Amino acid sequence: MSTEEIKKQLQDPLAVHVNMLRGTIAKPTDEQIKSLYPHLFQQWIPIEKELPDIDQIVWLYNNNTGLVWSGGRAEYENDDEDMIWLWGNTYGSFWHNGERWAGDIDLDNYFQPTHWRPFPEVPVKEEA
Repeated sequence: MSTEEIKKQLQDPLAVHVNMLRGTIAKPTDEQIKSLYPHLFQQWIPIEKELPDIDQIVWLYNNNTGLVWSGGRAEYENDDEDMIWLWGNTYGSFWHNGERWAGDIDLDNYFQPTHWRPFPEVPVKEEA
C-alpha cells in the first residue's frame, strides 16, 4: 500500500480505529507514519552530525547547561577579512517573513549549542 493510499485512509481517526479493529486495513509501518506526520517525530540534531543553514533560525540546545534558545548561524567578516560563521541568539526576537523564519541574530563565540532542531512550519491561512 502506498503512502498516498494510507494517507487517504488515515484522514478520519475514528474510521481508522474501527477499520483496524475489523481488520479491513493494515496497521501502517513506523516509516509510513513518520512520513505522514513528520512534525510529531522531529528530533534534536547533534551539531556534529548536521548543521543548520546559514541564517536559518532554529531552536538551539546546549546539553551541558540545559539552555534552549532561538538562534542560528550567521556569517561575518573577521579582522583578517575572511568570511567565517558564529552561533548567535535572537533573544526571542524572530518572525516569519512569509517564506521562512527570520530574526536579528546577536553573534558571539559564547553561544555553543550541542543540538538544534528546525522551527515548525507556520499554519496555513484558511480562506473564508
